[in-house]
Amino acid sequence: YANYLRNSGVDTDPEQAIAMGMFAFAEIRDELARLAARIALQPNLTEARYLLATALEEAGDQDGAISEYEALLKSAQGHLDSHFRLGLLYGQRGDYNAAIRAFSTVLRKDQDHLAARFNIGLAFRKTGDNDWAKRHFELVLKQDPRHAGAHTGLGNIAYDKGDLREAIDEYRLALDNDPGYLRARRNLAVALNQSGDAPQALEEYRALFKVQTSDPLLYLEYADTLRTTDQKAEATKAYQQALGLLPLTSDQSETRARIENQLKLLAQ
Repeated sequence: YANYLRNSGVDTDPEQAIAMGMFAFAEIRDELARLAARIALQPNLTEARYLLATALEEAGDQDGAISEYEALLKSAQGHLDSHFRLGLLYGQRGDYNAAIRAFSTVLRKDQDHLAARFNIGLAFRKTGDNDWAKRHFELVLKQDPRHAGAHTGLGNIAYDKGDLREAIDEYRLALDNDPGYLRARRNLAVALNQSGDAPQALEEYRALFKVQTSDPLLYLEYADTLRTTDQKAEATKAYQQALGLLPLTSDQSETRARIENQLKLLAQ
């Protein structure tokens, strides 16, 4: 919790933050106990089971939350909020086909459910079905032309096809509607660099660093772009920042080796 506050730019004493987090966790556990007791007395109490499922989800217990949502739907099949929450949880677990089924159930009952429409587009993207993903993103934009996520999704599909100009246009539309949409800005930087416009890509990375300073891969992308413009001193600094932020874990060993190799080449 202290790390979350620090990364969010909140000036909070770490010990105080930890104490706040422990208190919040205790409150969540207490709420779970009360809701579980209510359900034990009344197994078909839909509202209580839904609250229990959402509390488990907030507590990070995805399996427990999924179990409760699924149990709720056995007695209340039309509970759209549970279908939607299940879709999100299935997606987080990587079961994108199950997520698509859950979101489809929501959309059959409510075609204007914007969040379900957007998230089913994301799920189709994850399965590699860009045609269906594009169809849903376009439907989102018919309902909300300013939806930055849908514009970014269409940009990603265009990027995958190699249509960098269309991708750049979609990312810029996303940022026109929501300048703080970080994923669109980062993807725009990548697409600009791929299109040969490294100077503008660097400007987008610098804009990102004003709000996002703890992602080592962001510094790595920035360093790679600097290197293509022969800005060796700045590239070296960015690689060093990436290296300093990279976790000391085995799954990052390949990335660490690549950064160290780039630093050696720049030092020659």
